[in-house]
Amino acid sequence: MTLPRRAKYSGSTRGLALAFDIGTTFSGISYSILDPGRVSEIRPITRYPCQEHVGGDMKVPTVVYYDHLGKPRAIGAEALKEGIEVEAEEQGWVKSHWFKLHLRPKSTTWRARDEEPLPPLPPNKPIEHIFADFMAYLYRCSEDFIAQTHGEVTWKSVQKNIYYILTHPNGWGGPQQAGMRRAAVLAGLVSESAEDQSRITFVTEGEASLHYCLLNGLTVDGMDGTAGITIVDAGGGYYQGAVFVTRRAEVHFNNALAGTKYRQDVPTITNAFDKSAKHVFRKVDEPLQIRFASPSENDAALNIRSGRIIVDGITLAQFFEPSVSCVVDAIKVQNGNLKSHCPIKSAFLVGGFSASDWLYDQVREAIEPLGISVLRPDTHRVKYSERLKKLYCEITFDVILLFGLTELQAQIAFVDSSGEEKRGPAQVVYEKV
Repeated sequence: MTLPRRAKYSGSTRGLALAFDIGTTFSGISYSILDPGRVSEIRPITRYPCQEHVGGDMKVPTVVYYDHLGKPRAIGAEALKEGIEVEAEEQGWVKSHWFKLHLRPKSTTWRARDEEPLPPLPPNKPIEHIFADFMAYLYRCSEDFIAQTHGEVTWKSVQKNIYYILTHPNGWGGPQQAGMRRAAVLAGLVSESAEDQSRITFVTEGEASLHYCLLNGLTVDGMDGTAGITIVDAGGGYYQGAVFVTRRAEVHFNNALAGTKYRQDVPTITNAFDKSAKHVFRKVDEPLQIRFASPSENDAALNIRSGRIIVDGITLAQFFEPSVSCVVDAIKVQNGNLKSHCPIKSAFLVGGFSASDWLYDQVREAIEPLGISVLRPDTHRVKYSERLKKLYCEITFDVILLFGLTELQAQIAFVDSSGEEKRGPAQVVYEKV
């Protein structure tokens, strides 16, 4: 099963499609310049203001810092700046993260299972307003990237004819879409008129994930119509996802270090767990060490050695267990519902949490005895990209220098296989001689 070839853009004027994927923990943008009579090309935004590695990442944290007046002070990649936590504490800023989960339906089957409390919203800041602030930020990032990559003329030619694609979880419906529409109006992306509202399209994340799998050439049993496939969205906030693993770890550290001088270090330990230890955990018989203090810090009773707290594998597995069980149960329920007429043969684990080797191994161990293959398309994407690097290892390009009043910028220009000139970002490096 493959997707049909994309049709040529049938519009009469040039336009732009902007897709905002606002995730629980990370967000990203894709875009496509729509030229009449031409097949559009889908590209990601790979450069954001304040991003440490320019062009090195296609996603930014879904985080907003607000001051006491409710004004955004740092959003997305800006929230990763060195010393931002200290500045936020000094200025009295409030951090809003995981806010997407406050918009979800009030009753879903998985919420009933040991749900951890969510971080509260900032005072006097409704969820639609936070979404609006983040959408406005994504729009500004899109404008900067497209103008710098394709030129100001290109941006000006499309900025009044933009179509927005907004993703949301499969379980969301009318009330959640209405909230996102209100946020788009508050962000200034569209007005409340029927014509403007028609420029917003919603796509479920399950559908988007399936298209992603097919576009990347995945071939699995059952795609000939004789059997079924299931998409398991293991994103940050789904199926007791990654954010809840981190929350359970935080509760553990708070309890373990209560009444000690290390209690104040729990946020640092939790952050280190979220960024590294959570992703490398693979075996229950292998403890993990989380660095949080100087090597001089030691306390054998608290399992702290040389500034690292040691967490045994059994405890780590307990952080993951509700998440693993939710994924396994969901696949089993779907398989039971379809088994009589279209049995599931393949399960795709997608989303950021699917990168966890422990989650993948536990799900595969429980599901594959049922005759269902468990796959991770993200792994395939890496291999696919590496193959492209081997096939296309040489390109001829020109360097274009853009002289401003106070700075010098650069771009590379090249001609692709269709004969169209393309431009990409380049960095000017100054060396002392």
